[in-house]
Amino acid sequence: KTWNANGGEFNGNLDITYIQDTDWKILYVYNSKPLSEIVRDINKYSLNLMARNTMLTILAKDSDLLVLESSVNKYVNSWFKKNNLPHDGLFIENGAGLSRDSVLNSEQLLLLMEKLYHDPLMPEMLSSFPISGVDGTLKRRMNYSSFKKSAHFKTGSMKNVNAIAGFLLDKNKEMKIFIFIMNDLAAKDSHRLQEALIAQAFK
Repeated sequence: KTWNANGGEFNGNLDITYIQDTDWKILYVYNSKPLSEIVRDINKYSLNLMARNTMLTILAKDSDLLVLESSVNKYVNSWFKKNNLPHDGLFIENGAGLSRDSVLNSEQLLLLMEKLYHDPLMPEMLSSFPISGVDGTLKRRMNYSSFKKSAHFKTGSMKNVNAIAGFLLDKNKEMKIFIFIMNDLAAKDSHRLQEALIAQAFK
């Protein structure tokens, strides 16, 4: 629709194919930033295009699947199964998570985050989450909350959907996992509710 509204035209058929490596000649090699820095940029500022491309790169490097977004769900489900995480009903359409068809319940997310917290690479991953009231997508939120600087949360939103999840260091210096997911017409107005619940958990 956007293409047509701006004067674009499309005629004919769209054919998507996957071309196997042949006798291609490498013209240039570019070494990217370390993965930890890339993930930090993605999570701190919710860079969806980078997230999708990173997922496709993982497919290319860590699986025999075709490097297509249609392969993402199979890869993610296999990863959950390999790590003994529940995956019934799990469906991930793309690496960014922006989809009306993707399905991930709070229990699956909770167990994933528990696994993350006990992983050797936890510090790198945790540091990629925005800090409450400090940076990233939370820079202008939670500035006057009791838990400012005490939480690392990842936010997510679409029309009629709002979510926040992460790790909260409460006033007793105990780490807690906090997850809030709302699918409702009022989701866009749920920030105050989220922060009230987080404040309660902080106590």
